Amino acid sequence: RLEVRNDLMNRSIKIGSNVSLIFEDLITDDSSITEENHLKATLTLKFSDKEVEKEKLDKLLGVENHVWLQVGENDRVFSTLQENLEQSQHSLCFNLTNLMLKDLQSGITLFAGVEHPYYNVRTQEIPRTVSDSLAQDLSK
Repeated sequence: RLEVRNDLMNRSIKIGSNVSLIFEDLITDDSSITEENHLKATLTLKFSDKEVEKEKLDKLLGVENHVWLQVGENDRVFSTLQENLEQSQHSLCFNLTNLMLKDLQSGITLFAGVEHPYYNVRTQEIPRTVSDSLAQDLSK
């Protein structure tokens, strides 16, 4: 049995004005499912102007392959696509190294960003409540 919970306040990161990552909170009571060092998130692209949205989404094709997380001074970890939910939503997975996991759990700053020709944005420092919540997932 796999249960997914979302406490959106502590589980989401906005990257610029149009991109959001909403992290899944995976709780499993099946020890055969090991998602060690993996963070899963839904990437959503939103635009206030529906007329502009189609044009922007066309320009941002492939953006799901350019999303990254960075813990402190570690290298950036780019997401791998799990599945396309729709053109403006993608299920992503970030595979952190053991060092990144240790750093995240010890309170080292987390950053996120998108490195795409039409959307190159890096977050400010991600709030501790979010990184603590994600670190807690990884220590289960």
